[in-house]
Amino acid sequence: MLLSDVMAIVFSVLGVLLAFQGLWLLARGVWPAAVLAAADDCDRALWKPFLVGLPVAAVMIVAAARLMKIGGTGGLFGLALLSTFVLLSSVGVAGLCTLIGRRLNNGQTSVKTMILGGVTLELAFVFPLVGWFAVLPLTLLIGAGATCRCLFVRKKRIAAAAAIKLPQPAEADTISTVGIIK
Repeated sequence: MLLSDVMAIVFSVLGVLLAFQGLWLLARGVWPAAVLAAADDCDRALWKPFLVGLPVAAVMIVAAARLMKIGGTGGLFGLALLSTFVLLSSVGVAGLCTLIGRRLNNGQTSVKTMILGGVTLELAFVFPLVGWFAVLPLTLLIGAGATCRCLFVRKKRIAAAAAIKLPQPAEADTISTVGIIK
């Protein structure tokens, strides 16, 4: 194996890990209340979101596989369905990352704690065999279940999480009319 092959594999894995982190940050930025509600749901028990996520994933994967067998536009719809599942799951996984970061960072909840939890989770993904075939699929199942539980079962939790005020930029970040930073 040449050095270029090794570097291609390493940078491909790093790119996928950065894409996961970016997707979780996007979910946190677009749906902050759902992510915080998913974090609270995962904090209560991880087996409940897992049990909800299992049939959701099974239906989505079977439907996507059947659409892909059709070929042509059916294959595109199958890929779109799988992408929708990953996006649905990423909201719950962002909540799980928030929970992991909160536990590692003495109960604080911020984007930095979510990034800390995400990096911790991604390091578990990289672990050979166990991370690839156990941690990553379980995380996606838990994420899908947490999202579904928050959207369909726990609407009050999302409303309560939406009431949490997100930090606003400080006045030091504003620019005065003269163009000088205060």
